[in-house]
Amino acid sequence: MSLTGLGDTLLYRPALRELKKRLPHAEIHAICASRAATVFFESCDEVTRTIQLSQSRNVSPGNGWRLVKGAWALRGERYDLSLTVFPSNRFACALLAILVGARWRLAHHYRSRDHWRNLNGLIHADVPADPNLHDVEQNMTLIEKVTGAPWSSAELDVSFDPAASQIDVAREMFRAWGLDGKHVTGMHVTSFPDMTYKRWEGSRFCELAGRILESPMTGVIIFGTRDERGYIEQVVGDRGDRITVCTDAPFEVVAALVAQCSAFVSNDSGLMHLAVCVGVPTLGIFGPTNPVRTRPWGARHRMVQPDHACLACYRYPFGASPELEKCIAHSCLDALSVAEVYSAYESLREVDG
Repeated sequence: MSLTGLGDTLLYRPALRELKKRLPHAEIHAICASRAATVFFESCDEVTRTIQLSQSRNVSPGNGWRLVKGAWALRGERYDLSLTVFPSNRFACALLAILVGARWRLAHHYRSRDHWRNLNGLIHADVPADPNLHDVEQNMTLIEKVTGAPWSSAELDVSFDPAASQIDVAREMFRAWGLDGKHVTGMHVTSFPDMTYKRWEGSRFCELAGRILESPMTGVIIFGTRDERGYIEQVVGDRGDRITVCTDAPFEVVAALVAQCSAFVSNDSGLMHLAVCVGVPTLGIFGPTNPVRTRPWGARHRMVQPDHACLACYRYPFGASPELEKCIAHSCLDALSVAEVYSAYESLREVDG
């Protein structure tokens, strides 16, 4: 079950593989809230059935009622086990697990003060959440609890392949954009609207794109949603003749387009993890969020963060984040220069050969 963002859902891939490997005859249903998560789970051979309960990870009054009705209807499936994608320290996550009614409900255990406030006390939440683990590894601790099988971080693979039909669509779009045969860098310059503190300054992304485009055989695509197009066009500025903006493609096409890129530069976001999953060398930009938890997974990828006294002040799901108010003004990301990010970008290309 996933009520998290796209990135957190993508990071469940190794756990899903291991679950099916250890329980090969199990019927696995993926219950999620967003269309992107639905498309992802539908691409996973381990999943028998995908169930989308709503249109958003956010539990607004109307959306919350749809989640409740949909989850209650699933009680008839008589599930033996429910597993909740990390992080799950939210009232809505626990409520979903309770309503679905599996005989064994398994999620992580967080702070004692959250145990009953978020209804975790009504779940078999006896797997401690470890602040020193990446989210990929946190999910594996749940699988270890179920199967008893040990695991190694070095063997955890987050990759998945976009559908061949969507790859053909993406290649045709590259040709139409004049990017065929070029070294194309994808970028994600935004974030969820309630997480603007993750965003490196848009004008700096534009300056970075300008440095990348100094070579004639390069291209840049900025990805986002339709609602973000106005912001992205401000980032692009007068470089619209060299920077391609993609905000109208469905998730499955975006995954295929990202897979055609030679590199990807992004704020800490779901599209950053998507680039990693489809095999593109990725540079993640971090400030308020914690790279221990959500850095790009794998040795070939890189992350960059400012040399600043206040970092990783966003502490969910391990505690409150009282210092985060300062980061609304990008107090730490403002310290990260274009030169530093470009240097990290160059090292990323060197690693890829």
